[in-house]
Amino acid sequence: MIISNSKRLRQRVINLLYLIFLAFIYILIPSDFVDSTFHSNKSLEQLNKEIDVLSTNNNIYFLTILKNDPAVFEETKQKFIKIESISQVPLSTISRYKKELIGIDGTNKFGFYNKGRAELSSNRFFIYEDKADSLFKILKVFKDQISDYISYKDLDYLNELLPLKDYERNSSGNFILSSKYFFSKTPLNVSLLNLSHFESRVERIKIRTLQKIIKQVIVENNAMPQELSQAILSNSINSNNNSQQNVTKFYEKFKKEFEIIAVQNKNLPVPAPQKDSTIKPPQVSKAMFIETLTDSIHPIGKPIRFFIGFDDKSSQNILVNIFSNYETKTITYSKPSEFIYFPLKKGSYKFSFDNGIKKVIKEIRVIDIEPIIQNTKLPTLYIGIDNPLKIKITEYNVKDNLIASISDGVILKRGDVFYARVNKKGIVKAEIFANLPYGKVKVAEQQFTVRELQKPIPFINKTYNGDEVTENDLKEFKKINLKTDEYLVNEEVYVAEFDFMKIYNNESAVLKPLKNIGSSFNSTIYKIIKASKAGDILIFTNIKTKSSLGTETEISPLTIKVK
Repeated sequence: MIISNSKRLRQRVINLLYLIFLAFIYILIPSDFVDSTFHSNKSLEQLNKEIDVLSTNNNIYFLTILKNDPAVFEETKQKFIKIESISQVPLSTISRYKKELIGIDGTNKFGFYNKGRAELSSNRFFIYEDKADSLFKILKVFKDQISDYISYKDLDYLNELLPLKDYERNSSGNFILSSKYFFSKTPLNVSLLNLSHFESRVERIKIRTLQKIIKQVIVENNAMPQELSQAILSNSINSNNNSQQNVTKFYEKFKKEFEIIAVQNKNLPVPAPQKDSTIKPPQVSKAMFIETLTDSIHPIGKPIRFFIGFDDKSSQNILVNIFSNYETKTITYSKPSEFIYFPLKKGSYKFSFDNGIKKVIKEIRVIDIEPIIQNTKLPTLYIGIDNPLKIKITEYNVKDNLIASISDGVILKRGDVFYARVNKKGIVKAEIFANLPYGKVKVAEQQFTVRELQKPIPFINKTYNGDEVTENDLKEFKKINLKTDEYLVNEEVYVAEFDFMKIYNNESAVLKPLKNIGSSFNSTIYKIIKASKAGDILIFTNIKTKSSLGTETEISPLTIKVK
């Protein structure tokens, strides 16, 4: 007994010493380096934001230059939008993870994250809630989608920046899962820094891809003056030279070149005046830039706007001629200005900008202020049917090579009518585009609520579920009919099959179910129904319907009592 007690006491002492040992280890190991990662993460986040802003400015300038070529402008803009939307999925996920992770314990009075040195919250969030695995899956989808916009030789760069290997080797030479390598047993501050690491990689890949597209457009379309294109082609961002200073210089030079060449050209050397007795005509600059501030499809009642840019120190004037079916008008500009014109009627308008050497033509089509798309029968779209759509645009009709699309579902066209076919409840958006010579232009859009269509209701000779009939009425029972919302449905809905059973009066016997194909009663079922007596109950179950679209539906049963 004494020996047993001494063993237990010894074990307690050992346990206590072990706890003291762990406490000393935790106290003595310096942890300020974990605090320092707080500042490292903030710096990296700020750098990511600044690089993104600079890249966006670059893209805006480039698209502005392309507006004189609507087809190339629209194609390039759509690529930019697609790449941005692909990139926003991982970027928004990382941003959300950061907010959720910080929100678990909040911040302290010194501005640091509470428990930023601890790993408990981070480990639970990323490992036990599988957030790390989800992040790697999203990054792999991003990498796969963005690869469609880069050349084969750039795949090495993509793999270098975002390898996304299943396993990583740690400092001990052991291979562990990548999700655990970055986020398992990692202090909260370090986990946030690792998230910023992946965020910066996605940003760099996005910017690299956008730069490749800009280069391609310049080479294939000669999209801008030679001096400006050379500035871009020779100063692109690459993985070996991407510091903030160099990027800033690049964009500053880009902006400077753009302003000099495309708008004012102020810094070109002016030849010294020569003494000459002959009278020379005034100097006229060829540099004239017309920026379209209005879509080529324009709603009536709103101003049409252009920006006219040229060297205001020259003696040139810009002559603007307006041509339409309703008026012809001329306006003269002697300095760079914004041109504003209010169209009073629908139709085609042509604007000619002429400085005596160069002429620029812009065409605008003015349409109804609010072109809309309507379901011809209902304000909503229904699942299981083809919903006809009516296009209400005065300046266009369906014969004008219009194209329709829907955010979730399919748009079909039969003759001159569009039909929307949707598959699940929610909100969808339908859009109509005019297929013009220089590309697609959106002319209308409308949101719809998607609902399920009410199932057909079975009845027999005006008798519905729960009704009672006389023995005499049974002579007219020959088929099951369906009551449907016929004003919704252009295609036929019919009974494909059903089961029939009968409970005899006073529940003395039950007829086992009989299968019937089609809506009309077969001879066996017809004879049983005709011979029914007062107190009998007729039950029609497993009633299945089909539509001409092939949609199969099982509807509610039909029960009728003989009185």
